Amino acid sequence: MRGKELTYEQREQIIGDYLAGLNGLRISTVLAISRSTVYVTIDLYKKLVLHIQKSVLVVQNNYLHNLGLLTYKQRIGRYNWCKAKLTWKEEWKQIVWSDESRFTLFKSDGRIKVYNINFIKPIVKYNGGSIMFWGYFSWYGIGPLVVVDETMNSDIYVKFLAQHLVPWIRDNPNLIFQHRVINQIVHWWLKSHDIPVLDWVSQSSDLNPVENLWDYVDCQVRKRRPLPSSHKELIKAVQEEWANISIETLSSLILSMHERVKAVYKNKGRHINSDLLDLF
Repeated sequence: MRGKELTYEQREQIIGDYLAGLNGLRISTVLAISRSTVYVTIDLYKKLVLHIQKSVLVVQNNYLHNLGLLTYKQRIGRYNWCKAKLTWKEEWKQIVWSDESRFTLFKSDGRIKVYNINFIKPIVKYNGGSIMFWGYFSWYGIGPLVVVDETMNSDIYVKFLAQHLVPWIRDNPNLIFQHRVINQIVHWWLKSHDIPVLDWVSQSSDLNPVENLWDYVDCQVRKRRPLPSSHKELIKAVQEEWANISIETLSSLILSMHERVKAVYKNKGRHINSDLLDLF
């Protein structure tokens, strides 16, 4: 059989016997096919199975990501992160929390929150035009709130850090910066400017108190009468409400970190509903 291409039926027989527990030598003898051909066929089958398994895993992970759900690796990462910080209390007061958020012009019901299962952070659907903001805060106060006019790539992000974070953090020494790492360039830039960075885990908006701060600001803006009806009015309203955030509000969010970490740890790394925490 050496040198001849196997038929479909022969390949099926080889793989069938292999799955039945026969070794390559036995299959070669029974089917009268050279051992090398049998082993090559089995090896190709193993590689095909491995490729399919990897493809399925990628599809599953992408599906979970699009739903806002956690993969096993992400859940274990969150669990271990929280386990390492169960004893943190005063340490949380040294963290600068940051993130971006989108605000929309209000039409009828304004922002519509759609909740997924397992107390996942709500997905916000928008009506009309919207504006992206980037901001940060710590135990000691709020940083500037910046309008993001362009796509937040590494160049734009580094520019924001240089213009807004560096001057602020120099006036507030001994602080540790928390953020979603965009790439290694940003990580290198922060390191080169001697800005300590908190280790962080993906898919963890429920562990970031700035998410609750965005909700708080959004609620304050919605209380306004009349509601903002233009981009200019929306920017002015959001920045005013951001500037009006009290130290007591910030303190409440920071002090919630101990309970957040315990809750996620107790939940084996799964998401919690941080909106249910007694924050304000």
